[in-house]
Formats: sequence, structure tokens, C-alpha cells
Amino acid sequence: MIDEKELIKSLEDLTDEYRDKQANAKNEKHNAFLTGALGILIDVTNMVRHWPKRRNRMTNLEHYKREISDRWMGYVKHRGQERYNEYLGLAIIDVYIEDLKRLGLDEPATAVASVMHWLVREYQEPIKLKQWEKDLLDCVFNKSLDFRDYHDLLEMKHRGYFKGISNTDMKLGEILENCEVVE
Repeated sequence: MIDEKELIKSLEDLTDEYRDKQANAKNEKHNAFLTGALGILIDVTNMVRHWPKRRNRMTNLEHYKREISDRWMGYVKHRGQERYNEYLGLAIIDVYIEDLKRLGLDEPATAVASVMHWLVREYQEPIKLKQWEKDLLDCVFNKSLDFRDYHDLLEMKHRGYFKGISNTDMKLGEILENCEVVE
């Protein structure tokens, strides 16, 4: 897991890099974009500085750092060094979109603010359900109610079904949004 101080230092370095780019902005539109990106980087850095101490939890950045790095290097290798820093953004956005699709969100917002907040949000391990378990929850029940609100579901869980659901206080809609079908 990445150290909090290391993460803050990386964000500060990235902020400095964007300040340098802003000083050399090509036009007003480019300057406005960089100003927005700087504001978000500063906000995210402050969020990391002040987030509550975590116990063995990781952010999406920590969880996906290897995948982001591999994609980044792949872009640089195939497309050349001249746009090295821009490729990091492309790699992050690719991984971000895949994670949101995994969570069941079809049209993710790729605004810089959305991506930056996703990076520092806690990574959610998918809930593993069999296809029939997912279909049952999806077709029959009110998704705004908690799993524990259904006596029959709790009884099935006690008999060995729905093994992937560890928190019965979750709403059925949340379970369905964060599930992965396994055989």
C-alpha cells in the first residue's frame, strides 16, 4: 500500500508540474483548463492530508497503480515520448472507465474532478454472486431495501447461498451495483 506521505508528495509534484505548464500556456482556453486542473489537484491533496486514518484500506490509486503504470508505458512505447505526460492521463481515464463499468455505471463522467475523486476514493472489492443469485435480487426485490429486510434471503444465506454478501446492511441496489458474477 502506498504511504500517505508518499501520495501527498506525488500530488504536490504533479501540482508543481501543472503550474509550470500553466506558466507556458499556449492560449486562454489552455490556461483555463490548467487552472481547473490545478484547483482539483490542490483539493485532492488537501483531501488526502485530512482524510481519517485508514486501517488496511486502499484507494483506487493504490489498487490500480500497476495497471495505470503498465498502460502509461504502453502508450509511450507505441506512440512516442513527445506526449509522455498526456499519456498518463489517458491511462488513468482508461482504468477509471473500466472500474466504473465493473460497478455497473455505463456512461462515466470523464471530467477531471470525477477522475481525481475516483483516484482517492476507497477501492471497493466486488461482491461475488452466482448468476442466479444476481438475477433473483435484480428481478424480485425492492432495491432500496436492505438485504437483511428480507427474511427469506437471510434464511438462504444461513443455508449457504449468497456467500459473497458479507454485509447484510447493504441495500440490494448497492449489492447489485458492486457485484461480479462468478461460477
